[in-house]
Amino acid sequence: MAYKVKVVNNKTIIDKIVVGVPIGSIIESKGDITDLAGVDVTQRKHGSILVYDADRQVWAAQSLAERQIVDGGWY
Repeated sequence: MAYKVKVVNNKTIIDKIVVGVPIGSIIESKGDITDLAGVDVTQRKHGSILVYDADRQVWAAQSLAERQIVDGGWY
């Protein structure tokens, strides 16, 4: 962090504060999930969900929720 401070007539004046480094370039995303690293959607079909596969270390599209616990709570 860098800053410019000066004292004038017994008052502190902060001229400029810089935090971090500006981003030089931004890459626009198309919004398509197939562009994400670590996501395998080759087996996707209507109604699929993303489930983390620890063996392959990727999020994979599946239609079966085999290892999930869904708790709807009390109403």
